[in-house]
Amino acid sequence: MTKKLYYTDSYKTNFNEKIISKTKFLDKYAVVLEETYFYPTTGGQEHDIGSINGVDVIDVVEYNDQILHLTQKEITGDIAECTINWKRRFDFMQQHTGQHVLSESIFKLSGYNTVSSHLGEESSTISTFVCGNFYSPPFGDNAFINKIKTTATIIPYFGLNLNSTFPKIVIPATIEKTAAISTTAADMSLIFPTRALYSG
Repeated sequence: MTKKLYYTDSYKTNFNEKIISKTKFLDKYAVVLEETYFYPTTGGQEHDIGSINGVDVIDVVEYNDQILHLTQKEITGDIAECTINWKRRFDFMQQHTGQHVLSESIFKLSGYNTVSSHLGEESSTISTFVCGNFYSPPFGDNAFINKIKTTATIIPYFGLNLNSTFPKIVIPATIEKTAAISTTAADMSLIFPTRALYSG
């Protein structure tokens, strides 16, 4: 089982780690590290990219409790010198944190829970769930949009520190462990790391 260091430090972009196995996955070379800061595609957020020993990491996936780092060619050596693409990581960190601020704003104003989200380089989406049915909030209503904007911009405006905690809650086995973001001004919705530490 790979230790997931991105849960505790979303800002780490360079690290060395022991390689515990090398394999093939979906016709790609794959490396498993003992511990990793590389974030896999999960929870609606895209994977990190970067390099291991100078070889491009093109995908990161979680499979059988291991984080597989898919590379363009085979990795040599027993120690991985890793670099995460900070521009991409920081973009998704900001989007992910912003998505939870927006989701919480929608919930507080309408009671609509976010059940899924997708963050991408070109576009991002949020799906809500009400009374057993998927539903799109009334985004055509300018008054509703303005209320969401006002509510969602309060947290960045005050530049609050954001803390990630793992609540002790019972969740279905099919849902991954989640962390809750909390601030000094508002209770935030459940979140998967990576996320920003500061809202300003």
